[in-house]
Amino acid sequence: MTGGEHHTIALTKSGEVFAWGRNDDGQLGLGHTKEQTSPQKIENVYFSRVSAGGYYNYALDSESNVWTWGSGDSYVLGNGAEDEVMVPTRHPRFPDKYDLISTGSQHACLVSLPLKRAREPAEPNMQKFPRLES
Repeated sequence: MTGGEHHTIALTKSGEVFAWGRNDDGQLGLGHTKEQTSPQKIENVYFSRVSAGGYYNYALDSESNVWTWGSGDSYVLGNGAEDEVMVPTRHPRFPDKYDLISTGSQHACLVSLPLKRAREPAEPNMQKFPRLES
């Protein structure tokens, strides 16, 4: 389960997706903007991961493809437009496969595993975090 600004997305073990809450920007993925007070199934999609942002969502399917829907304000959907996307749509600009997703109010992060560990920190007291290498 994941929550946005005023909406909630739930993912079942079988990959079904349910959404409820405010829907001003199509963030529920139901094809309309009517608010929902109880969980509604998003038809014709099955995901392995979902992450709700402010008024939008990112998801990964079983083949690690990226899907997005909801508000495009501030280009948060990454599709080059600020338009609303009313239903989950496979993202055309992310051809790579991803393993993890995380969203914030107006940003998203996609990660492919395995991460490579960068060199050890110069300061012995610095914490060691995995870093991406190009």
